[in-house]
Amino acid sequence: MAPGMEAAMVVDLLSNMLEVRARSALKNSPIFELRDVNVEQQGETIVLTGTVSSYYYKQLAQEAVRTALRNHDLEVINHIEVRPYGPDRD
Repeated sequence: MAPGMEAAMVVDLLSNMLEVRARSALKNSPIFELRDVNVEQQGETIVLTGTVSSYYYKQLAQEAVRTALRNHDLEVINHIEVRPYGPDRD
């Protein structure tokens, strides 16, 4: 295998590990809503999507991911939608 290919594989593996670490931080949360937040890595960025019932939970999701990835220079973009519980919520 060519050295360039090995380096690319290592970068891909590290990226996957970071995405898994971010996802794990949410899946292990005591707040059940955070367990359904989606995590996707796009280069040097982690994007959070999904729906929660409060802005507090939205912020908690972001901080859980930032804490899990604190030793890595990744930007966290929070596109989580807030839809409070009520008659309009699915």
